[in-house]
Amino acid sequence: MKRGLGLVVALGALWLPETGWAFVRTHVSPSDANSPCLFWGSKKVPFRLSTRGSSRKGTDAFPAIRNALKAWTDATCSDFEFDDLGTSDSLAAGFNKALLNQPFLAGDVSPVNVIMFRSKTCSEVVPAGDDCTDSANDDCASKYDCWEFGSSVIGLTTTTYSFQTGQIFEADMELNEASFIFTTQDPPAPTCSPPPAPQVACVGIDLQNTVTHEAGHMLGLGHSADTSATMFASA
Repeated sequence: MKRGLGLVVALGALWLPETGWAFVRTHVSPSDANSPCLFWGSKKVPFRLSTRGSSRKGTDAFPAIRNALKAWTDATCSDFEFDDLGTSDSLAAGFNKALLNQPFLAGDVSPVNVIMFRSKTCSEVVPAGDDCTDSANDDCASKYDCWEFGSSVIGLTTTTYSFQTGQIFEADMELNEASFIFTTQDPPAPTCSPPPAPQVACVGIDLQNTVTHEAGHMLGLGHSADTSATMFASA
Protein backbone atom coordinates (compact mmCIF):
# COMPACT_ATOMS: atom_id res chain seq x y z
CA MET A 1 0.00 0.00 0.00
CA LYS A 2 1.35 3.39 -0.96
CA ARG A 3 0.20 6.47 0.92
CA GLY A 4 1.35 9.59 -0.78
CA LEU A 5 1.14 11.68 -3.91
CA GLY A 6 -0.81 14.47 -2.30
CA LEU A 7 -1.55 17.98 -3.40
CA VAL A 8 0.14 20.64 -1.26
CA VAL A 9 -0.42 24.35 -1.01
CA ALA A 10 2.46 26.70 -1.78
CA LEU A 11 2.33 30.00 0.08
CA GLY A 12 4.72 32.88 -0.55
CA ALA A 13 6.76 30.88 -3.04
CA LEU A 14 8.03 31.98 -6.45
CA TRP A 15 7.77 29.24 -9.03
CA LEU A 16 10.05 29.47 -12.07
CA PRO A 17 8.96 27.84 -15.33
CA GLU A 18 10.32 24.35 -15.92
CA THR A 19 10.30 22.06 -18.91
CA GLY A 20 8.27 18.95 -18.19
CA TRP A 21 5.64 16.55 -19.39
CA ALA A 22 2.02 17.40 -18.60
CA PHE A 23 1.63 13.86 -17.25
CA VAL A 24 4.04 11.38 -15.66
CA ARG A 25 3.39 7.70 -14.95
CA THR A 26 3.96 6.54 -11.37
CA HIS A 27 6.44 3.69 -11.02
CA VAL A 28 6.47 0.91 -8.42
CA SER A 29 9.90 2.19 -7.42
CA PRO A 30 10.00 6.00 -7.77
CA SER A 31 13.81 5.92 -8.07
CA ASP A 32 13.79 3.29 -10.82
CA ALA A 33 12.36 4.42 -14.15
CA ASN A 34 12.60 0.83 -15.41
CA SER A 35 10.30 -0.53 -12.70
CA PRO A 36 6.66 -1.29 -13.65
CA CYS A 37 4.22 1.60 -14.01
CA LEU A 38 0.99 1.61 -12.01
CA PHE A 39 -2.12 0.58 -13.95
CA TRP A 40 -5.67 -0.68 -13.48
CA GLY A 41 -6.60 -4.12 -14.79
CA SER A 42 -9.88 -2.69 -16.06
CA LYS A 43 -10.61 0.45 -18.04
CA LYS A 44 -13.74 1.01 -15.96
CA VAL A 45 -12.96 1.82 -12.32
CA PRO A 46 -15.76 2.31 -9.76
CA PHE A 47 -15.84 4.97 -7.05
CA ARG A 48 -18.15 6.02 -4.22
CA LEU A 49 -18.53 9.25 -2.25
CA SER A 50 -18.48 8.94 1.52
CA THR A 51 -21.58 10.38 3.21
CA ARG A 52 -19.97 10.45 6.66
CA GLY A 53 -17.44 12.55 8.50
CA SER A 54 -17.99 15.96 6.96
CA SER A 55 -20.25 18.97 6.74
CA ARG A 56 -19.49 19.16 2.99
CA LYS A 57 -22.06 16.60 1.90
CA GLY A 58 -24.32 19.29 0.51
CA THR A 59 -25.63 19.76 -2.98
CA ASP A 60 -22.59 21.74 -4.17
CA ALA A 61 -19.83 19.35 -3.08
CA PHE A 62 -20.85 16.04 -4.59
CA PRO A 63 -21.59 17.43 -8.10
CA ALA A 64 -18.18 19.15 -8.09
CA ILE A 65 -16.45 15.88 -7.19
CA ARG A 66 -18.36 13.97 -9.84
CA ASN A 67 -17.49 16.62 -12.45
CA ALA A 68 -13.83 16.29 -11.48
CA LEU A 69 -13.77 12.56 -12.19
CA LYS A 70 -15.89 13.04 -15.30
CA ALA A 71 -13.10 15.24 -16.70
CA TRP A 72 -10.89 12.14 -16.93
CA THR A 73 -13.69 9.97 -18.31
CA ASP A 74 -14.43 12.59 -21.01
CA ALA A 75 -10.82 12.93 -22.15
CA THR A 76 -10.87 12.34 -25.91
CA CYS A 77 -7.43 10.68 -25.88
CA SER A 78 -8.58 7.84 -23.60
CA ASP A 79 -11.26 5.16 -23.28
CA PHE A 80 -10.87 4.98 -19.49
CA GLU A 81 -14.00 5.50 -17.39
CA PHE A 82 -14.64 6.33 -13.74
CA ASP A 83 -17.85 4.50 -12.83
CA ASP A 84 -20.05 6.36 -10.32
CA LEU A 85 -21.60 3.82 -7.92
CA GLY A 86 -23.20 6.44 -5.70
CA THR A 87 -22.44 6.88 -2.02
CA SER A 88 -20.90 4.85 0.80
CA ASP A 89 -20.78 5.12 4.59
CA SER A 90 -17.13 4.03 4.59
CA LEU A 91 -14.49 6.10 6.32
CA ALA A 92 -11.61 3.71 5.65
CA ALA A 93 -8.68 4.72 3.47
CA GLY A 94 -6.50 1.88 2.29
CA PHE A 95 -6.94 -1.69 1.22
CA ASN A 96 -9.43 -3.88 3.09
CA LYS A 97 -7.18 -6.60 4.52
CA ALA A 98 -10.15 -8.97 4.74
CA LEU A 99 -10.01 -9.19 0.95
CA LEU A 100 -6.57 -10.80 1.07
CA ASN A 101 -8.26 -14.18 1.51
CA GLN A 102 -10.63 -13.53 -1.39
CA PRO A 103 -10.02 -14.08 -5.12
CA PHE A 104 -10.00 -10.34 -5.84
CA LEU A 105 -7.17 -10.69 -8.34
CA ALA A 106 -9.57 -12.58 -10.57
CA GLY A 107 -12.12 -9.79 -10.28
CA ASP A 108 -14.52 -11.70 -8.06
CA VAL A 109 -14.26 -9.13 -5.29
CA SER A 110 -14.24 -5.42 -6.01
CA PRO A 111 -12.63 -3.13 -3.41
CA VAL A 112 -14.43 0.16 -2.85
CA ASN A 113 -12.61 3.27 -4.04
CA VAL A 114 -13.91 5.97 -1.69
CA ILE A 115 -13.56 9.77 -1.76
CA MET A 116 -13.95 11.36 1.67
CA PHE A 117 -13.44 14.56 3.66
CA ARG A 118 -11.46 14.56 6.93
CA SER A 119 -12.64 17.41 9.15
CA LYS A 120 -10.50 16.70 12.26
CA THR A 121 -6.80 16.10 12.76
CA CYS A 122 -5.75 12.82 14.36
CA SER A 123 -3.74 14.71 16.99
CA GLU A 124 -7.03 16.17 18.21
CA VAL A 125 -9.03 12.96 18.55
CA VAL A 126 -6.74 9.93 18.93
CA PRO A 127 -6.23 8.97 22.62
CA ALA A 128 -2.64 8.64 23.78
CA GLY A 129 -1.40 5.07 23.55
CA ASP A 130 -4.14 3.88 21.20
CA ASP A 131 -3.03 0.74 19.36
CA CYS A 132 -3.94 2.36 16.04
CA THR A 133 -0.64 4.23 16.28
CA ASP A 134 1.36 0.98 16.17
CA SER A 135 3.21 0.44 12.92
CA ALA A 136 1.47 -2.93 12.56
CA ASN A 137 -1.93 -1.23 12.52
CA ASP A 138 -1.41 2.34 11.32
CA ASP A 139 -5.14 2.88 10.91
CA CYS A 140 -5.92 5.87 13.14
CA ALA A 141 -7.33 7.87 10.23
CA SER A 142 -9.89 5.20 9.41
CA LYS A 143 -10.63 4.33 13.05
CA TYR A 144 -11.25 7.92 14.19
CA ASP A 145 -12.11 9.56 10.85
CA CYS A 146 -9.25 12.04 11.08
CA TRP A 147 -6.53 13.66 8.99
CA GLU A 148 -3.12 12.23 9.88
CA PHE A 149 -0.87 14.09 7.45
CA GLY A 150 0.71 17.56 7.34
CA SER A 151 -1.46 20.65 7.58
CA SER A 152 -0.11 21.96 4.24
CA VAL A 153 -1.33 18.88 2.33
CA ILE A 154 -4.68 19.63 0.68
CA GLY A 155 -5.55 16.13 -0.45
CA LEU A 156 -3.98 12.68 -0.51
CA THR A 157 -4.64 9.48 -2.41
CA THR A 158 -3.82 6.05 -0.97
CA THR A 159 -3.12 3.52 -3.71
CA THR A 160 -2.81 -0.24 -3.16
CA TYR A 161 -0.95 -2.08 -5.90
CA SER A 162 1.26 -5.06 -6.71
CA PHE A 163 4.96 -4.39 -6.25
CA GLN A 164 5.65 -7.10 -8.86
CA THR A 165 3.40 -5.91 -11.68
CA GLY A 166 2.19 -2.41 -10.76
CA GLN A 167 -1.48 -3.41 -11.01
CA ILE A 168 -3.69 -1.17 -8.84
CA PHE A 169 -6.28 -2.88 -6.65
CA GLU A 170 -7.74 0.10 -4.79
CA ALA A 171 -7.35 3.87 -4.55
CA ASP A 172 -8.96 6.04 -1.85
CA MET A 173 -8.93 9.83 -1.70
CA GLU A 174 -8.87 11.96 1.49
CA LEU A 175 -9.47 15.72 1.49
CA ASN A 176 -8.03 17.84 4.30
CA GLU A 177 -11.06 19.74 5.54
CA ALA A 178 -9.35 20.09 8.93
CA SER A 179 -7.00 22.73 7.48
CA PHE A 180 -8.77 24.06 4.39
CA ILE A 181 -12.17 25.36 3.35
CA PHE A 182 -13.22 23.61 0.14
CA THR A 183 -15.57 25.63 -2.03
CA THR A 184 -17.22 25.67 -5.43
CA GLN A 185 -17.55 29.46 -5.65
CA ASP A 186 -15.86 31.71 -8.18
CA PRO A 187 -14.80 35.33 -7.62
CA PRO A 188 -16.05 37.95 -6.83
CA ALA A 189 -17.28 36.02 -3.79
CA PRO A 190 -15.27 36.93 -0.66
CA THR A 191 -12.25 34.93 0.49
CA CYS A 192 -13.11 32.32 3.11
CA SER A 193 -12.05 32.65 6.72
CA PRO A 194 -9.73 29.91 8.08
CA PRO A 195 -11.27 26.68 9.44
CA PRO A 196 -13.29 25.78 11.37
CA ALA A 197 -15.50 28.64 10.09
CA PRO A 198 -18.25 26.80 8.15
CA GLN A 199 -18.39 29.19 5.21
CA VAL A 200 -19.46 28.01 1.76
CA ALA A 201 -20.48 31.24 -0.02
CA CYS A 202 -16.84 32.28 -0.35
CA VAL A 203 -13.70 31.42 -2.32
CA GLY A 204 -11.37 28.92 -0.66
CA ILE A 205 -9.59 25.84 -2.02
CA ASP A 206 -11.33 24.91 -5.25
CA LEU A 207 -12.88 21.50 -4.64
CA GLN A 208 -13.27 20.41 -8.25
CA ASN A 209 -9.71 21.39 -9.14
CA THR A 210 -8.33 19.50 -6.13
CA VAL A 211 -10.28 16.32 -6.86
CA THR A 212 -9.31 16.43 -10.55
CA HIS A 213 -5.66 16.40 -9.46
CA GLU A 214 -6.12 13.60 -6.93
CA ALA A 215 -8.13 11.56 -9.43
CA GLY A 216 -5.03 11.62 -11.63
CA HIS A 217 -3.21 9.83 -8.83
CA MET A 218 -6.06 7.32 -8.64
CA LEU A 219 -5.35 6.66 -12.32
CA GLY A 220 -1.67 5.99 -11.62
CA LEU A 221 -0.22 9.37 -12.61
CA GLY A 222 2.52 11.17 -10.69
CA HIS A 223 3.43 14.83 -10.33
CA SER A 224 4.40 16.90 -13.34
CA ALA A 225 7.08 19.60 -13.41
CA ASP A 226 4.87 21.61 -15.80
CA THR A 227 3.42 24.40 -13.67
CA SER A 228 0.35 24.66 -15.91
CA ALA A 229 -0.48 20.95 -15.74
CA THR A 230 -3.34 19.45 -13.74
CA MET A 231 -0.78 17.13 -12.11
CA PHE A 232 1.56 19.88 -10.89
CA ALA A 233 2.23 19.26 -7.21
CA SER A 234 1.13 22.61 -5.75
CA ALA A 235 -2.00 24.73 -5.83
